[in-house]
Amino acid sequence: MADKRSTKRTERLEEKKLRGKKLMVWLAGIAAILLIVFIFQLAAGGDNSEQSQETSTEDTQKTDDSESNDDKQEQEQELKVETKDDEKDSDSSKDKEKDKEKDKEKDKDKKDKEKEKEKDKKEDKDRKVEEGTEENVDKVITQDWEPVGTEQDVSGNHNPTFQQGSQDWNEIIKAASDASGLSQNDMIQWRVENAGNGKVSATLSDKSQDNVYRVLVEWANNKEGYRAVQVEELNEVPSQYR
Repeated sequence: MADKRSTKRTERLEEKKLRGKKLMVWLAGIAAILLIVFIFQLAAGGDNSEQSQETSTEDTQKTDDSESNDDKQEQEQELKVETKDDEKDSDSSKDKEKDKEKDKEKDKDKKDKEKEKEKDKKEDKDRKVEEGTEENVDKVITQDWEPVGTEQDVSGNHNPTFQQGSQDWNEIIKAASDASGLSQNDMIQWRVENAGNGKVSATLSDKSQDNVYRVLVEWANNKEGYRAVQVEELNEVPSQYR
């Protein structure tokens, strides 16, 4: 009887020990799982931290690059502005030079006009117009006309030639053209002949023959060639020349 009781107790003790071992195994297993989970989370947290640091580094680099690009754009913009300002200054300088040239031309034109007016005043003052006394002569005009200039020798007596196209002929026609106001492009040269006393007579008209003149021209010694001394306005081209 006593042996049976002892056996039962022994069995109970064995069962308790077995339960204790199983509990320890379960606790150890749970502890191991928790440890694995902790290590995994720690590792994952380290990766996230590295990724975060890398992301932060990339963001910083992008920010620096962006700032650098902004600086470059600002420098380029400033350079463009400076270039435009230089171009404006250059254009302004060119415009000023053009304006100066225009002003010079205006001043020159003004002076030329003033000289022309003075010349006209002098000519008007010296100009005398009288009624013609000869047949076919409407008016007789005298004036101190300027010589037309020449390349011929003006130091001594001059014997003119009346060959058409010669230097004498061309200079006589020019003097007659200037005095009569007829253009050589709209002119009929009816006759050029010796008028005596070193003078030459040139009878001219326009191509329509509405304006007819007989111009008395002389050689001005020491005064640059031929000059007109008298202009006769004729009613018509003399019959002997037609």
